[in-house]
Amino acid sequence: MRWLLFISRVALICNVCYVLSVIGRYVNVEQLPSGVVSTLVILGFLAVFINAFVSLFWIISLVFRKKIISITLGIINVLFLIFQLLNSFYLEL
Repeated sequence: MRWLLFISRVALICNVCYVLSVIGRYVNVEQLPSGVVSTLVILGFLAVFINAFVSLFWIISLVFRKKIISITLGIINVLFLIFQLLNSFYLEL
């Protein structure tokens, strides 16, 4: 189950890219290299799917009382997932 810990850390990095890509909608990013911008957008898009997967398995591991992922990392990923869902469905940003 070490793979879940690894994927949860990758999800955290993708969540940061998601926030940066949302901020990039309102800030002028033309001075940044196009490779950086495209990487942020792709990782930000994938963050929703990876985060949903990780959060689901984290909640399942909590139910079975197996501590694979730390509580703080799991809570941060769940909070990012809530933000992503609100951003996608209600705010339509």
